[in-house]
Amino acid sequence: MVSVLLINDAAAQKQKVTYENETISVDGTPYAKMTKKSAGVFVNDFSIKNLNGIELMYLRYKSRPKWDYINNRNANEVYYEINFIASGAKANIFKQFTAKSAATLPVENDLIKDNAIDMDAERRFIQVYNGYYP
Repeated sequence: MVSVLLINDAAAQKQKVTYENETISVDGTPYAKMTKKSAGVFVNDFSIKNLNGIELMYLRYKSRPKWDYINNRNANEVYYEINFIASGAKANIFKQFTAKSAATLPVENDLIKDNAIDMDAERRFIQVYNGYYP
């Protein structure tokens, strides 16, 4: 018995995401715009807009108190709240974002299509990251 594995070459290649001059590009093609706003020392909030400048997503840096069981004391837990502007949906991602990693978030999750948030991709994102709708 012979098995044949077919691979779509375009899908198998990793996309090259760059962030320069407030523009996110995928394989050299402009994808979206992103601006940074300082949220403290060495941390930023990020606003992701379509190419026409309409805001689609906002990544807000947040922290909350958390009990540290190892050291038996209070500590802070930092995370990013991902806000989808049109639908009001939110999800929390517990990691630190740089400009590069924030720029890759919508690309890796196929969130922007035809200059707008793809509703199916948003729904999947909200499910994967345990988010919610208002």
